Amino acid sequence: MFSSIKIGRLFQLGNLINYSIVLFFLTNFLSRDISNIFLIALIFLSTYGVLSTKIKIDKFDTRYLYLVILFIVYIVINTILTYGEIREVDNYSRLLFLIPLFLYLKNSSTSKIDIILICQACLIIAFFMFFFNHYPSDMRYSGTASSPITFGNIIMTLVIILIYQMLNERKPYLILVNIIIVSLGFIVWSETLTRGSLAGLLISMIYIAFIYRSKIKLIILSLLIMISFILNSSISDRIYGTYKNISSVISFELKNSSIENRSENQRVAYMLYSLTQIKEKPFFGVGASNVKDPMRVYFRSNGFLVAESDHFHNEYLDIITKFGIVGFIIFASIFFNMYSQIKKSKSLFYSDLSMLLILSQMGYMIFQSQFAHHQAIVFFLLFLNYCLSQCLKTSDNSG
Repeated sequence: MFSSIKIGRLFQLGNLINYSIVLFFLTNFLSRDISNIFLIALIFLSTYGVLSTKIKIDKFDTRYLYLVILFIVYIVINTILTYGEIREVDNYSRLLFLIPLFLYLKNSSTSKIDIILICQACLIIAFFMFFFNHYPSDMRYSGTASSPITFGNIIMTLVIILIYQMLNERKPYLILVNIIIVSLGFIVWSETLTRGSLAGLLISMIYIAFIYRSKIKLIILSLLIMISFILNSSISDRIYGTYKNISSVISFELKNSSIENRSENQRVAYMLYSLTQIKEKPFFGVGASNVKDPMRVYFRSNGFLVAESDHFHNEYLDIITKFGIVGFIIFASIFFNMYSQIKKSKSLFYSDLSMLLILSQMGYMIFQSQFAHHQAIVFFLLFLNYCLSQCLKTSDNSG
């Protein structure tokens, strides 16, 4: 009888969703194809949970849902009117598909998962996968991602969460465990050679320094150790060469691209092209599919030796150029709506995690179009929706 009760609990909807969340996170560092299976399972399970149970929808939930639907409908109509292909905006649909997970977890009595333990396990798996499958190698490490930048940003997100937890811990041995795992994470991240992740780290550390201002000396010491490690790691040459490369980009006017300054050249060229398109169509943009070919023409006419792309390696320029200022305002409103509710939360731990996830992404988006990469944006949105659901369980959701 007791065994049948245990088996019944094992297959309860809330538990199945929790297992799927844990397995999604862990398999992201083993095989993204397997992690996508758990993602699909999560979408179906949470949607079924929302439809089959009485879910209390408050004002925040309504605004969240309406803003996401408004944004999705807007970019789809924009894409159709600009004769684009819907697949170009497919990744934005993840904003909508993961809302049922947020709604179900926020309203259910399902026990919380140990999100810190999951982050620790993910970084340990990532390190051993790197050590046994890549080390030693002179190639940039991509992990399970299609791009080193995507994997680097995901690893840095986990590192930021554990830095926060390290300062939150009181037991010395747990602090030591977090220090060791954060160090492993930095090793993996440095092998991806992803400098753009530092923008997310910097913004997050400013927030961490603010909330832990009573521990400012420890934070400064931690920063000095991190800087020392970074400047002596695999990524150091790329960091040291950044200023030189930027100088060469300016002085050669993008007409002498080289292996060394290619990354800087691309971003400056994309920015210049983006600004010309924003100037021409500021309010509604050029459309999702009208970027790559016109960019190639622009580069050739200006003598830029830079490869064209279908995105701008900058989320802000990407959205404004493709969907205009109108599209960007709706997009930004989604996250501002989250912030306005997070700050009311009584759950400090999950409100801090939610803020760190949003702030780190804001940094990454300066140097990468996150929504151009499925794995990057799904990892972020699922992580955020989980933390947001736990954060708002104990908040006053009346406004």
